[in-house]
Amino acid sequence: MTESILDGIRTLIAAYRVLEEGWNEQFERLVEQSNKRLDCEPLLLPATFTNLCAIENENAVSDVLAEMLRLLSKSAAFQSLDLTMNLGGDSDRCPRLVEREWPVTEGHPNQSGRLDITAVYRDEERLVIEVKLGHADKSDLAKNEGYTRSLNASGVQYRAVALVRGQSEASCGYGFALCDWREVLLRFRGVIARGYDDIPAHSRLALLFLVGMLERRVLGLRLEKRLAHRDTLEYLQEFHSGGTRHE
Repeated sequence: MTESILDGIRTLIAAYRVLEEGWNEQFERLVEQSNKRLDCEPLLLPATFTNLCAIENENAVSDVLAEMLRLLSKSAAFQSLDLTMNLGGDSDRCPRLVEREWPVTEGHPNQSGRLDITAVYRDEERLVIEVKLGHADKSDLAKNEGYTRSLNASGVQYRAVALVRGQSEASCGYGFALCDWREVLLRFRGVIARGYDDIPAHSRLALLFLVGMLERRVLGLRLEKRLAHRDTLEYLQEFHSGGTRHE
């Protein structure tokens, strides 16, 4: 009995090693592709280093995303968020201003509010982003209705999106377009890979670092302990598959 149990354990260990080798080979191929397309796979950034730049909550995530917007042209940012721009807009310039917690007259009923991120471009069109780390149906999005009234009353041209981790057919953005974090981060990768608008080398490196931080914090992706992170494998496969929505 004891010998048969040991044989079973040995068989399981051998099968695990074969599986681990197969997964590692897939990861290595995908990482090599990333290194060619991006010059550096964002998820290769050392975990100990990214942990020093802790992203603990929605406010910290918003700070990181705001920094990314400062480095991207309007066309690159809008493409990453799957938005259309006004015709004739100044598409190849970075925003002249990116603000956190922009005050508006309405949020929740009978209350004023603050917009998580507001980017103001040189043609005066604004990009407004509300950042959520949960599913759309479990996030506080109703206040967007007040935000929308405030923005409409101001007379400014704007596009407004709410970033969420999943949505259902019944999900509502209350005047804001709903965008899934996973798709947005894949599109950010695509923008960087194509060298959109000749992104300078230092901005490209910063964007790769910031994207990697968000992929780790928001999506929970990892290159360590690879067998425990099938989501990472599928994410990299989608990035390199071509013809997907983020392309």
